[in-house]
Amino acid sequence: KIRRRTIGRIVEREAIRPKHGALLFRLANYFKSKHILQFGPSMGLSTLYLTSYASDLKCIALENVPEFASIARIAFGKAARNPVDLRVGSYKDLLPKALKDMEQLDFVFFNTLYEQQNNIWLFEECLKHVHGDTVFVFEGIKTSRKMREFWREVCCHPEVTVTIDLYSMGIVFFNKKLHKRDYIVYF
Repeated sequence: KIRRRTIGRIVEREAIRPKHGALLFRLANYFKSKHILQFGPSMGLSTLYLTSYASDLKCIALENVPEFASIARIAFGKAARNPVDLRVGSYKDLLPKALKDMEQLDFVFFNTLYEQQNNIWLFEECLKHVHGDTVFVFEGIKTSRKMREFWREVCCHPEVTVTIDLYSMGIVFFNKKLHKRDYIVYF
């Protein structure tokens, strides 16, 4: 039996929730992030939240599902304030070139990643390009046992200074002026 889903159903299931999108917008705006990297823009809505606060930023979005990428391209064409460099393929293949094309990483959004080993590699590769004001946001940190284990690894990493666990999202800071802290906040 072939299961068909409408775009509306896919967006309902895959797109970022409005309050999480608003948080992404506020974080990117507050930290004045100019170099944004995103894994899994899905339908493109989270990318629009991230890039709508300013017109002079650079955003590279990496998507490994071609069907989602085609929908995201339409969203970017209609609503994006900034040109979004959407690249489709395996994250392991796309990431080295994306990091080379970025001067630095100010904001990285990991949107619902499922493969723990791949996540660790992506996290560690991005770590090579952080500075004191870089912010990482992880979506889906409690979706599975493996994601919870991955989140614990991120929290314990020596480069990480502050983490904020919002249950479905995790925020990571690298500012060495801050004391090592892990917060859990109801959101």
